[in-house]
Amino acid sequence: MDMYLDGDDGESTPQTSHPTFVAVAPDSFYDEADDLQPFGNDEGWDTLRLLEDYYRGGGSDEQAHEVISEMLAHWDFRVDEGWSLDERELAAWVDKNSSRAMFLMDEANACIAAALGQFKIRGLITQPMAQRGEVAVGIRRRLGARQADQEPDWPVEEDRAVLDEIARVIAAAPR
Repeated sequence: MDMYLDGDDGESTPQTSHPTFVAVAPDSFYDEADDLQPFGNDEGWDTLRLLEDYYRGGGSDEQAHEVISEMLAHWDFRVDEGWSLDERELAAWVDKNSSRAMFLMDEANACIAAALGQFKIRGLITQPMAQRGEVAVGIRRRLGARQADQEPDWPVEEDRAVLDEIARVIAAAPR
């Protein structure tokens, strides 16, 4: 099983990433100081580290999505309902409890990092991880649009561009 794992310092680089991932991922994905990037936010960084530990311990590609499900269950944010809502429904749901937006964004960031982390480490994304990542991109898009309405400094165009890149890389990954 070929694996590409970051060093002890946790720094992600093209040299510590699967060549298939490197071929399609933009350099910005390695920017761990940019919260919009897949591994640049706390949830993304932590999820990548969890996946690395999972694979170091002999974990299989087919079961990796279960590790992510366990992680999200442990977080217990209670935002499962938010994953299936359209933009209008999501806005109303979040308006009832403002912390829902933050928690749902955290889960979406983790799911994006899980899909791209598997690709970075193993050179593929299993169907369950890809599906979870694709849905998470949609959640981040809907939450980003809402965020822009409430926070004037929200980098709307940059966020959209990053999400477009994430969606493109997930789509390009071998299954």
